[in-house]
Amino acid sequence: MVAGPYMMTLGAKMSTWQPVSDHELTWVGVLQVWWACLLAALISLSLGIGLLFVATKPGDTFTKFMICGAFITLGLPLLCSPFVWHSYYRVSSVRLFQEGIEWTSGKKEYRLPWENLKEVYRKEKYTLHTGQQPSDWNRSSDLKLVFANGRVLRVNHALSDYNALCYYLQQLTTPVLLPAARADVEGEGAVFGPVLLSKDGLTHKKTFFHWDTIEDLIVGNGKLFIRLDTGREKVVPLEIVPNYPVLLQVLEFLGRPAHPPRT
Repeated sequence: MVAGPYMMTLGAKMSTWQPVSDHELTWVGVLQVWWACLLAALISLSLGIGLLFVATKPGDTFTKFMICGAFITLGLPLLCSPFVWHSYYRVSSVRLFQEGIEWTSGKKEYRLPWENLKEVYRKEKYTLHTGQQPSDWNRSSDLKLVFANGRVLRVNHALSDYNALCYYLQQLTTPVLLPAARADVEGEGAVFGPVLLSKDGLTHKKTFFHWDTIEDLIVGNGKLFIRLDTGREKVVPLEIVPNYPVLLQVLEFLGRPAHPPRT
């Protein structure tokens, strides 16, 4: 957490931003994100170097060196890629405020108010084998913010307190984005990626469904399930839906709330 107000200059005007949370890149987080890549690199390099010491017939020496070179050529970029990413391309810190967001990427620092935010995408996936429980070691995550000026911020769980970051971001941005979405619904409709919501119904991939034909809306496991009166079901992955918490709020506003799966 950030202690004390943050002072920023907007031209000649001084504005005080109230801090909410602070998130830093950690080496443990980097390993959790890149461990599979590093493991593949070590296996490839071990095979390449190990084959150098395998005795071969005189006529097979060239083939052996070609195979060793292939393993080493594959392993070195894999081994270096996390460190290159960390040094040049990574977002090393994100700070959330009531009024906006600040982040550091490389050696540059960026600050933008929430009013400049257009879209938020969140992707979560766990790759589990038998007996495994979800953890940051088998997790794939991506949080993407798109701003009106074209700037894009992407982070993942390599940042500290990533779950808190996502939670606070949703709490801070949904009230900012919701009024415009409600206004759009009253007009031609509110667009959320492949989904358009209007007073008359829901459009998914250019196919319109009147509210009377939709029996149920269920949200769970990272998806929105649209159950129709014909027995058919449309499935919308929420990872491709911008501002999906706003979409859920608009559904409630229309009197068509989505609910978790019933057990």
